[in-house]
Amino acid sequence: FRYLFQLHGALHLPVVWLLATSTAAANATTTKKSATPHPALRRSIFSNFTSDTILFFAIIAWLGSSSAISESFGFVRLQEIGGNGIHMGICRFLSTMAAFVVTMLPHNDRSIGTTLTISLVAVSLRFWMYGWMTAPHHAYLADMLRGMSYGFFWASSSVHATNVVSSEYTATSVSCAMS
Repeated sequence: FRYLFQLHGALHLPVVWLLATSTAAANATTTKKSATPHPALRRSIFSNFTSDTILFFAIIAWLGSSSAISESFGFVRLQEIGGNGIHMGICRFLSTMAAFVVTMLPHNDRSIGTTLTISLVAVSLRFWMYGWMTAPHHAYLADMLRGMSYGFFWASSSVHATNVVSSEYTATSVSCAMS
């Protein structure tokens, strides 16, 4: 699994480059769009799909699949280098604590392009760390980085999605909580 982690880490680099060179994603604003009534529901749904939103959802899918790979095979890699259940428990605890701390930080003042770029770099670095680790305690830092990138990305993405969606698509529970 060592080389698969390194390969997956390397696959993040073109995505990071694409995001960094895309001025539309880097300059995405977090202002709320005005709700414009459309005669057809289909047209109103597709009116929200701009190049920024498509890139945003593509990166969410990429980071989600990376998280699934990490969750599925990270502990297998840890066992390959001599880790046991105690090491896995410590990794999970450190990851959860790092995610909790970062999630509590205010995220609404950051550009979503910067957040996505930082998250992709952190995920790539984490996969390289998984690939190169030689002792079980090396996974601690990688899993803390996993928790921090998870908390940072998902909290910022939730704020961004709430700010750019038209009011007619706001979830009912969110609408009730906001009013």
